[in-house]
Amino acid sequence: MDHRVTSQNSRYLSLADLIGSIGQEAFHEALLNYLGQVVENDSALIVVFDGNKMPSVCCDQLLPAQRSCIYETWMNGVFELGPYYNIHRLDMQDGLYMLSDIAPDNFQASEYFKLYYRLIKQSDMAGYMIKVGENLHVVVFLSRIAGNSRFSSKTRRILKSIAPVVINAVVKHWETNKKGPRSKKGGKSRELLKSFGSLILSEREYEIVHLFLRGHSTKNIGFSLSITDHTVRAHLKHAYRKLKVRSQGELFSLLLRHLDV
Repeated sequence: MDHRVTSQNSRYLSLADLIGSIGQEAFHEALLNYLGQVVENDSALIVVFDGNKMPSVCCDQLLPAQRSCIYETWMNGVFELGPYYNIHRLDMQDGLYMLSDIAPDNFQASEYFKLYYRLIKQSDMAGYMIKVGENLHVVVFLSRIAGNSRFSSKTRRILKSIAPVVINAVVKHWETNKKGPRSKKGGKSRELLKSFGSLILSEREYEIVHLFLRGHSTKNIGFSLSITDHTVRAHLKHAYRKLKVRSQGELFSLLLRHLDV
């Protein structure tokens, strides 16, 4: 049988499994299996962002090294620095979001990127953001690891074309299963990240430090806060002195100790 026909049949079967699993415990695994048949990816993860609560994981198809990093570091408060959490917080419309399109301007130079994305050897990421309730989003992540090609333009078009299938299936599943999925593993209180520097820094210094940790450049921070780059750098300098750190690396290490990661 022609390979293309076999591949197409596999996709149809996985889609049938996905439809049949709506409202069932096997739904999230069936969704990741379907996506794996449609586009090549190295790892996948389905997460629920519920308001200001810690995220919960519905299903994962992760590499062993990625799993420990995600559950032990990301889930323990670092998630709040990420671009996808920001999309959830801003309650943006349902759809496909590529990491490269939503990340801050200096994201790849941030310590967060170095610790999290480089540690799990991730080179590219796509995420479906799907609203399933008031301030409640399901995010379906697909990733490529370093050494493998990034998502091509063709793959992006395919991911975008099947977005209605993914979104409608997830919404229908949550409507059918009102209680939602059980989390595989929870994290510590998110208040730990929120409180970082709050007792030492001024309101402006606190605001700038947290934006800086998320991967925003001093220029971008200045633009968003309507102040000059020089003023941003001055606030950072004062914040560093108060926190007794000398670099972004030391600042991020202090944050991880604060989070007990």
